[in-house]
Amino acid sequence: MNMIRIYLTTNFAGGWLEMVGLVLVTVLILLLTWLTTRWIGRKSQVNQNSRNIQVLERVSVGRDKYMAIIKVADHYYLISVTAQSIQMMTEIDEPEKLKKQPQQVQSFGQLYKTIRERGIHGLTDKPQNSKTADDADIEKDREVDRESDRGDGVNR
Repeated sequence: MNMIRIYLTTNFAGGWLEMVGLVLVTVLILLLTWLTTRWIGRKSQVNQNSRNIQVLERVSVGRDKYMAIIKVADHYYLISVTAQSIQMMTEIDEPEKLKKQPQQVQSFGQLYKTIRERGIHGLTDKPQNSKTADDADIEKDREVDRESDRGDGVNR
């Protein structure tokens, strides 16, 4: 009986020590991951701080493809970037027409509140009551269906 008590006590204590060790290793791994991410972020940010070349705006147009407006010295260019090449599309002659204000990014909470108040159509600039050509086609099909239901009573 004493042997069983000793065995259970050492097993219980060993289990707790093992658990604490696993928690400490997990916390250490998470801390190292966070520190590494911060270090990489700072390193890449330092490399992108250039006095003569700036990427003003970038828009994705496909997988691994985007267009960007860049400023080189006092000249502005529209470029196209793919995985294989970078091409200058055009030099922007009137840079004062570029919108200088950054686009406001809404937080998830703001988007959720907008959807709850106005519905999903509240996210677009298009008024809710304006109809597109697709909306008109759908409405026309519904009208035809209603007329055919009223007509001869035969379901088609």
